[in-house]
Amino acid sequence: MNKSKYRVYTTAVGLYSIEGGFSCCENFNRPLRSKWLGCALALAMGIFSPVSHADRPHNYQYHYISLSEALLPEGFIQFQAGTIDNKRQVYGNVWDTSDVAHVAIYRDGTLSVLQPGYVSTANSLGTIGGAVVIDPLEYVFQAALFRGNQVELIPFQPGDTTARVVSINDSDIVIVRSEQVMPYGTTLTYRLIKDGEIFFSYQLPTDSECAGCWKINNQGVVSGQIFDPDLAAFRAIRFKPPYGEPELLAPLPEDTDSEAFSVNDSGFILGMSSADFENFVKFHYGVWDDEGGFTPYFDFISYFGSEDFLYSAVFNDDNLLVLSIYLDKVHYSYLMPEPSKILNIEDLVVNKADLDVTLAAITDINNHGDIIGYGCNAEISYCRNFLLINLSKANVMAPRPAIQANGRSEFLNLSKNDVLTLTVALDPGGYDGKASDWWILAANNSDTFWFTLDHGWIPSGLDQPIPVYKGGLMPISSYQIFDGLQLPVGTHHFYFGVDTIMNGVIDYDDLSYGKVIVEIGD
Repeated sequence: MNKSKYRVYTTAVGLYSIEGGFSCCENFNRPLRSKWLGCALALAMGIFSPVSHADRPHNYQYHYISLSEALLPEGFIQFQAGTIDNKRQVYGNVWDTSDVAHVAIYRDGTLSVLQPGYVSTANSLGTIGGAVVIDPLEYVFQAALFRGNQVELIPFQPGDTTARVVSINDSDIVIVRSEQVMPYGTTLTYRLIKDGEIFFSYQLPTDSECAGCWKINNQGVVSGQIFDPDLAAFRAIRFKPPYGEPELLAPLPEDTDSEAFSVNDSGFILGMSSADFENFVKFHYGVWDDEGGFTPYFDFISYFGSEDFLYSAVFNDDNLLVLSIYLDKVHYSYLMPEPSKILNIEDLVVNKADLDVTLAAITDINNHGDIIGYGCNAEISYCRNFLLINLSKANVMAPRPAIQANGRSEFLNLSKNDVLTLTVALDPGGYDGKASDWWILAANNSDTFWFTLDHGWIPSGLDQPIPVYKGGLMPISSYQIFDGLQLPVGTHHFYFGVDTIMNGVIDYDDLSYGKVIVEIGD
């Protein structure tokens, strides 16, 4: 048995193809549009045995929302959710009647459809990473970033045949996965790119991979996995700035393989340690810390030939883990706040009467514990995406900043002779009077500027933000920043945001913002 090929199918964690984030199949580019779901793993989970099952109190309660109830614009069908941010915005795809995928954003019951393209990732500032179709017949994609109705194509490198963005951080640093067809076979390369500049590139030693497992956090730490031909084993790997050779993350002493699925902003890496036996594989799922120590959260034994398998494993910055499995012909999704605690998510749903599908596959979780996923009814006659709102975090309404250009939200087209008026507004929600940092940012392709009350716009990078105000949040119906400004030709992004930790630093986990994109033409 060729182990490196075999484990592509048995250990890749995930569900969606390129438009939903990542895939558990080698054919990453075919949309998963029907039933359950074209790339079931060969992984066979026969016995599921948590590390322990301590009966401790918890405060997790969830409200179920079917994302299929979102009102689709005329001419579009089926919303497929891919990722969720800390403002509970869900990024994904919808298809038009010609079967063309479009970028879409769900928020508070409203679905906004943007330009054609496939979504795989998004950052807290709303930049979406994914790809556009170059050749639909041959499933050729080009990596792309989507900002509002603007699309930025990331150029192919020599030899590339297809590429896509698989991860992005809040500095708009992206990981691009690309394929190159060589005389001896296909090679796979992962590159770190920002503003068109490649500052790190890594070619896999074999073509065995888990594309959805390559992630970058806001500190620039990259997680991934390889099959190491020298060890004849899989290895979870980590890169830290300034980047170089990967750090191999060791499995537990009794195991042979390690695999990484994601990295969070706390620096932990989600993954598994495993060992192969004659008729089964034993898995330990958990996290590696910054020093490379592995803490298992749960174990299970997978027997070959069983119909049972793993669908997905995700976590957030608080190391809140979610596992989705198919066991004994039943779908389960478990929430794990700590290694010794495993909670069946269905038991935590307060409006069980609204559950129209099984909670079969959790695909993402944000730092508030809100969850998105996918499931089908018992007969598999229909399938739905869903959102689970963590009620322990949802009772306090988040602030709602807004910014408009000439009275328009999201996007505005102007000519170079037109004048621009910017206004901001704020609904403090449940944080009225809360001491906070206020931010107003303008950015184009080359520069960033921060608005201040004393000196107007000041040039400064994203790594040196300048608050417009530090103080309590308050209702603002409309406040004009400036009027009559003429901008140069190009694309200009304007943001108004507040974060509820007043320290002069942008705390992204507590940041709420509005944005508008202004396109100036000749």
